[in-house]
Amino acid sequence: MNANNLILHRPKYQDSPHLQLLRPLADGRQELLWHRDMPAGGRELVLAAFYDDSHFVAAEESGRIYQGNLAGELTLVAELPVKGIWGGAWLDLARQRFWYAAELDLDGSDSCCLRGWSLADWQVIADITLPDYTPTQTLTGRSDGALLFYRHRANKEHGFYCVDPVSGQCRYQPLASKAMPDLMYPMNKIDLCPVRDLALLPAVDQLPIEGRWSRVSLGFQVQLVDLNSFEVRWHQTLRQFPLAELDDGDDLLALAKGKDRDAEDALEYFVEKLNGLRFCPGEDAFWVHWADGRLQKASLDPALGTLARYRLVEQAEALAGRPHPLAAFGFKNYDYPLLEMNGCLPFIDFKGVGVAVLDSPLAEPQDGWLPIPRSPCAAPEQLASKAGLASLAQSAKVIIDLDYLVLAECRLAAAEQLRDLARDLGSHIKGRRLELRFCDKDDRQRNEAEFVQMAIADPGVAEVLAEAVDLFSGHPEAPFVRSGDSKAALSDTVLALAGLGSRYLPVIARYLNAIDAEHCAQFHVEHTLVLLHQQHQEGALPGAAYHDFIRALPWPFNGEE
Repeated sequence: MNANNLILHRPKYQDSPHLQLLRPLADGRQELLWHRDMPAGGRELVLAAFYDDSHFVAAEESGRIYQGNLAGELTLVAELPVKGIWGGAWLDLARQRFWYAAELDLDGSDSCCLRGWSLADWQVIADITLPDYTPTQTLTGRSDGALLFYRHRANKEHGFYCVDPVSGQCRYQPLASKAMPDLMYPMNKIDLCPVRDLALLPAVDQLPIEGRWSRVSLGFQVQLVDLNSFEVRWHQTLRQFPLAELDDGDDLLALAKGKDRDAEDALEYFVEKLNGLRFCPGEDAFWVHWADGRLQKASLDPALGTLARYRLVEQAEALAGRPHPLAAFGFKNYDYPLLEMNGCLPFIDFKGVGVAVLDSPLAEPQDGWLPIPRSPCAAPEQLASKAGLASLAQSAKVIIDLDYLVLAECRLAAAEQLRDLARDLGSHIKGRRLELRFCDKDDRQRNEAEFVQMAIADPGVAEVLAEAVDLFSGHPEAPFVRSGDSKAALSDTVLALAGLGSRYLPVIARYLNAIDAEHCAQFHVEHTLVLLHQQHQEGALPGAAYHDFIRALPWPFNGEE
């Protein structure tokens, strides 16, 4: 087995960061070869990629860098003292080098640094100090091996820091154009192509005006930047937006006429009309995804301009009979938008992942836009090898071993292990995940909910579980640790304690004040609080104790708006 035709899947935005090795199958499904959780305390991965036929690099935003192999074995090769916002990583396959940039805490002082390693032996080849406030998360490379960082000062200047990896010299190259306004995610509006040494980004120097009176429209432009000379090669108007359809049209028109230089909010709204853009890998063209869902293909030769315009029409079955368009990608890598393949173009919008079927027009063009089907796109179906099933079964699980689940004294011992785990929570959670699995010598397994229901009535178990919950509630990580999607850790244990009447109300109240109520309320609103309310109505829970308990809870548990 080698890395050819294998997918290293690094799902983004997970409570428990992990890696999966997938093999795309001819029928559009994927085979899960293995699943590996990142070691305890793992954080979001900023990069995971193969650098030869049998090895990959995986870098966390925390500064931990691992070498991995096809068996899924991870070896820590570096641990950088990252401080503040996470950094950026770049894999230079041509030169077999890996680069990581971040703000580091070095001997008590903060410094922006760029560090490089030779992939042959993982020896450090460069340790470069960068200017203060370098936007390290924008790190990318150039075909000659230079490293680049895009700097953006809203509505003012923008440009690139260019670093010579040999001399360590860093120089700033401003662009001869106006920077975008202050956007939440400015890098989403930019595409950098290290193969071509080109960059595409919105151009806001001019808003070309067309038409008169009620038919006035403003043009949206993009610019092509040469990453060797840092010159703007051209500006190209992609689309005219009718003034009547723009919320801040009058302000934008004044800005376009040079009468108002302070229409920052209006300009920000206008730039947000662009959802994203991307170079076509094998063609001198690029794709544009507009916020209203329309798609546009344009040439890198401005003389040719727009090549195609598409308006999307929802059609749920548009992909029926076709191979899964994303079978060759890690679905939650989210690195496939605007990559055309087999007559399909995937993208991401407010509805989730969608696919435009380019080769199935639904009608003649209307106002220059060709209507085509848009279909929602779920993740490819996964099959698991025997090894994949075994690794997946234990993924993100914290295993508590006991002799025999059928014996009460063994269940008490397991509860005591859980209490000890809560006391030393930081060394047991996987990322921000605490999913419990109780396993005995007869290969019996129970999840948290099943175990606490078995054990809660055993002598001494409830008291020990209450101690575990109380210890968990006092830990600084308590608001962030989950046992499932939108489900706080130890939720099933708390529900079991709630079934025992008023005795453990103070413990439950402290727990509900400790967890992330904004994102993890649903389970306890629908189960724990319902159970307590039912006991109160049936007279099993004294009124004074119940009302004091409710008053001690935060929103939304206390029922207040």
